[in-house]
Amino acid sequence: MRKIDSIKIADGRQTRTISFWEGNPADIGPDDPVDLLIVSAFPNDYTPTKRSIIGALDRKGLSVASLAADKAYDLRPTTGFWLSKPLPRKAGPVGAKQILCFEPYYLGDRPSEVVGSLFRGLFPFLSDDADATIAMAVIATGALGEAPDRMLRALVTAAAAWMERGLPIRELRIMEPYEARVALLTPVFAELQATYAPVVAAGHEHKHDVFLSFAEEDGAAVDILRQALSGGQQPVGLFDYRYSIDPGKVWQDAIDEAMQSCRKMVAFLTPDYFNSDVCKEELNMARCRHRKERQKFLFPMYVRALPNEADLPLWIQTVNYVDCRDVDAGKIVAAAKRILPDQ
Repeated sequence: MRKIDSIKIADGRQTRTISFWEGNPADIGPDDPVDLLIVSAFPNDYTPTKRSIIGALDRKGLSVASLAADKAYDLRPTTGFWLSKPLPRKAGPVGAKQILCFEPYYLGDRPSEVVGSLFRGLFPFLSDDADATIAMAVIATGALGEAPDRMLRALVTAAAAWMERGLPIRELRIMEPYEARVALLTPVFAELQATYAPVVAAGHEHKHDVFLSFAEEDGAAVDILRQALSGGQQPVGLFDYRYSIDPGKVWQDAIDEAMQSCRKMVAFLTPDYFNSDVCKEELNMARCRHRKERQKFLFPMYVRALPNEADLPLWIQTVNYVDCRDVDAGKIVAAAKRILPDQ
């Protein structure tokens, strides 16, 4: 294995790395294992073909088909991947703690267009206490048929976007086993490298005081808080997508910009919130900033009860949240004073 180049990604607090290697991720040894090894497959097809990473793992004694029969988590309908149970320490010569299998055709026609869901879906499985090292080939470019250069661009772009937000990955190793494709992809990686600054970025200017993250169905609860925040002695700048996005502006760009430039985010936790991919993505972005800013960014409000309390993510339960279920207006108003105590 040979490291060819790397890209440094600044998240405002530290520098993370996306590296490009010549080599097969199946050849990473147990003496220095990665936390996660990512492979790709057609839906429910783990045939160990001669040129695939799944085939290389199988020849080393690790059957992805066997792992698939006893998955730890199956999130293919929403994020396109499933996650294996932790591999036993004596898993043979494979240097990975877990396997993630990305099956992009659960989500769309082109793997390069849905790979962002993979990184978004990683949030619940990466530790807040220790950054992970992840290895993968330029996935979906064999039998799945994606063009290698297109897929490499999509991988780097999606990974960098989430690592800039603080996704706890210390290093993402993108590996290419075949010499001819290494020659093709090396200049592509170099081109991508030129778009990222190698220094830790400065903090963002606060254009808004509070980002309001909520499902459309919970607008009434949001309006109670808006009125309470607006009734103070000093004006409070609120980002509410219903009123704050300029016509003609790309919606996702506006959300990203507002999220990066606000002081705090209030999340209105309800069944509709957790059924919304957009809301869950905002919550994951907030989780990154909350971690970077020493637990001072996210302000959850539990507004309507989930059908099953166990569905409230464990990491959310560790954050101090306001319990104002049944849309308790009195508790929502009282919470307004805690959101920006210095106002």
